[in-house]
Amino acid sequence: MFLAALLGKPIGVLAAVAVSLRLGLRFPDELGWRELVVVAFTASIGFTSALWLAASAVPIGPVLLDFKSGALRVSEPLAGRQVLDDVPEVLVGVT
Repeated sequence: MFLAALLGKPIGVLAAVAVSLRLGLRFPDELGWRELVVVAFTASIGFTSALWLAASAVPIGPVLLDFKSGALRVSEPLAGRQVLDDVPEVLVGVT
C-alpha cells in the first residue's frame, strides 16, 4: 500500500505526459524529464497529504466528505468535477 501511494500518482503523471508526447505535444524549451519527475512527486505529496489530513482530523460524515471532495476537485479538475457532482447527495447520510 505504501509503495502504491508513493509511486502510483507520479507514474500516472509521467505516463500521461508520455502519451501526450506520443500524440504530438512537446515540452516547453525549459522543461525536461528531470523537472517533470519533480513535478509528479510534488503533485503526489500534495494530494495524499490533503486526503490524509482530512481523514485524520475530521470524523466520518458529511464534513469529511466535503473535505475529500474538495481535495479531489482541486487535484483532479478534469475528472473530479464530473464524477463528484453526484457523490455528496448519495453519501451525506453515511456515518
